Amino acid sequence: MFDGAMAVEETKRLRAWKELVWPKHLVCISEDGRGGYFALDLSKITDGDCPVVYFDHELAEIDKKTGKIVPQFEVAAKTFDAWVKRLKRGGSALPPQ
Repeated sequence: MFDGAMAVEETKRLRAWKELVWPKHLVCISEDGRGGYFALDLSKITDGDCPVVYFDHELAEIDKKTGKIVPQFEVAAKTFDAWVKRLKRGGSALPPQ
């Protein structure tokens, strides 16, 4: 998982990537080591917590008009707190199957 400064830098990098449509409401918090990313969905903050979503680059679509990569996000956990607790217990960071 990224520290605060790295999360900001990685989010900026993803937003600046011209071939990718990275939503403004997502803050990247980690990568999976295979080209995927975990992000906080700040558009859904409730009681100071928000979902963790996962972008698997293999599930991305290409917009036929713009040629840009359009990520498809899966919910990895309903809240950041739940996601961290699952990791602490040795569980997977990936979305439940």
